[in-house]
Amino acid sequence: MIQVEYVILIAIVCVVATLLIRFDRREKGQKTWREIHYANVRMPQVFVQQDVTPEAMKTAIEQYEYCVEMLKKQGNKYLNPDKDVHLFTWLADEKNTALDFEIWEISVKKACENIKEEFLKEHAKRAPNSAAAIREILGVPSPVKKPDFDDIKRNNSN
Repeated sequence: MIQVEYVILIAIVCVVATLLIRFDRREKGQKTWREIHYANVRMPQVFVQQDVTPEAMKTAIEQYEYCVEMLKKQGNKYLNPDKDVHLFTWLADEKNTALDFEIWEISVKKACENIKEEFLKEHAKRAPNSAAAIREILGVPSPVKKPDFDDIKRNNSN
């Protein structure tokens, strides 16, 4: 007969093993969904420093670099990682020299709107009409012809 201590030990090992397997699967699933996202994202990606702290700047830079890396790795056919991923950090270069963070933030929001607007205009130019432009931008497939249910009658009459 097995002693109670061994039964408890086996139960603990089983619980720990189950938790480790679940954690591993969840991590793999999240990674897969991130890969799918970066392979199919269609709008320019913009990363903006959220506040004046150096940590916020570092976070924005890390997010930007991760996005560029993932777009290159996943082979996104809608975005060019070198052209369609943008980073705005406060006081980092000559474009971002406003000393007042709030003023800088307002100018960055306007720049983000302009980036997205130019991107949409560029993609819309390739389409023959507005409906096709919307489908191009959103990635919606072209409409399929309505099903012809009379084809069965025509085939039976032959």
